[in-house]
Amino acid sequence: MSTDSLAPDVRRMRRTRLSAVMIVLAWIAVLAALLYRPTFREEGPMLILGWALFMLRTFLSVAGVGALAIAVAMLATRRRRLAVACALLAGVCAAPAVSILRTQGEAEPIEQPLRVMSFNVLAINRNHDAVAREIVRQDPDVLLILECTPRWESELCERLGDSYPHRQTIWWNDRFGMMLLSRRRFDSTRVLGRFGRPCVRAEIGSGNGAIVLYGVHYPHPVTPKRVHAAWQMFADTLELAADETLPVVIMGDCNFGSTSPQTPALARAGFRDAQAICGQGLGMTWSARGPFSLLPGARIDHIFIGQGLACSGAWTGRASGSDHRPVIADIGRTRAPLRSAGD
Repeated sequence: MSTDSLAPDVRRMRRTRLSAVMIVLAWIAVLAALLYRPTFREEGPMLILGWALFMLRTFLSVAGVGALAIAVAMLATRRRRLAVACALLAGVCAAPAVSILRTQGEAEPIEQPLRVMSFNVLAINRNHDAVAREIVRQDPDVLLILECTPRWESELCERLGDSYPHRQTIWWNDRFGMMLLSRRRFDSTRVLGRFGRPCVRAEIGSGNGAIVLYGVHYPHPVTPKRVHAAWQMFADTLELAADETLPVVIMGDCNFGSTSPQTPALARAGFRDAQAICGQGLGMTWSARGPFSLLPGARIDHIFIGQGLACSGAWTGRASGSDHRPVIADIGRTRAPLRSAGD
């Protein structure tokens, strides 16, 4: 047999071996991302590694779709073992999302219900009327507006009128910030945060119904510098929340997903994601606009409730021209179980 006739078989074997190596590396990366447990105080090379694992873990659903597509391609080229390996990898990538769906249950009984809503309206979005209509439709008691600009502040205050008599706007600079609006009085508010990205802490309500709300907007983790700021701010939030004596709500554009390492860190601190308690589906919030909207997306806007709080409903709203869908939840103090006549 001539050398020329062997060449195609040799090239095919080399491509198969290369594909096998790439799939093994993909398995290692996915397993490392799932097992990764950061302190959120990482620096230097560990921050770079953590950033890579964080991004993979956050977008596991996208990685799963990619693995499934490769499995189909391998099957079409009769590389059955590699196809099975890719299909199993797709299943592993989908497992965290499936576990979220499995934990969703029924509405929890609450006292003095409070409807909260977080909405990143997108600074360049000009659909002021549509956003205002969505806010009115959802009818929140407490509303957090993110990517707020002076124009957004004036437009929403004009359209919402006196519906929210208690307001505070926090500016990162002269043109960008967040706005907190509430029907219930703020007992006290405080501006927090570092790295030029302040957050807000507010005590809302009084008596047995009082809660502490942290409105956050962590930097989007597109570079190691930004992920360093986001992680430091997240760690600061956890430390501050641990010292609170009232029940705590953390909500906003967190820029991490339901499968990201921040979510189990919050669970260890006693927080639960409202969507995971009694929401419907995965509740993807980004991206609702542009080319990224064609991908499976991620849930990066959250409402987390601390100990002593329960949730009777959680859902996402209409994007109304933004690249984020708003998140809404009905929350309140945990209702004490009724005593039976024999107790």
